[in-house]
Amino acid sequence: MKKRVVIILTMILLFSAVTVYAGNAIYGYFNGYEKVKVLLNGEQMVSKIPGFIIENTTVLPLKTIAESMGAIVYWDEGKSLVKMIKPNVNMQLTANPVLDNGNYVIYSPFGKIPTNRRSGFNFSVYSEVDNLPNEKLQIKVVLKDPDGKLVEEGETKTFDATNEDSLQYVTPFKNIDFIKTGNYRVEFLLKSEATRGEFLKIGEKLILVK
Repeated sequence: MKKRVVIILTMILLFSAVTVYAGNAIYGYFNGYEKVKVLLNGEQMVSKIPGFIIENTTVLPLKTIAESMGAIVYWDEGKSLVKMIKPNVNMQLTANPVLDNGNYVIYSPFGKIPTNRRSGFNFSVYSEVDNLPNEKLQIKVVLKDPDGKLVEEGETKTFDATNEDSLQYVTPFKNIDFIKTGNYRVEFLLKSEATRGEFLKIGEKLILVK
């Protein structure tokens, strides 16, 4: 009989759900243990080491799940210690952010593109990020279409989080053509030593195009 276990990882990211399906070894075995199918927000998670069941306990690949939720995972081999850091990302889409006494003031925030303004659209992405890991980082913001294809990529910048764990960041996008209908994704990406030199998505904002 199929059993369904829902695990809510509130320590990593509120309202993100990991759903595990198992039963009668229908997904095969891993090193003699029954494998399970893992869905993250409805999408199947793929990892080198699958989830499996041992002694009636479901074991899941922590690093894969954590990074899928925008958390950065550190492994201290000397202490056999796993540390996870989940940066807090607040992104706003605006036509004109204004810097006033060291703080940005957001005018005309939006979340969808009017039909008559889908060509040559100019906007900026204002990002507030805190709880960053204590190391030098590279950051950038990218725009992807409803099919996940890259539309535009903002400038990559280096940020030294050893002195301060928060930042304000504005990325301009010029003359963007929103050709397809659906949800475009604005993604905030971070690269650090812990991400193995690859950019990791730690936040996103949707733009609805009808």
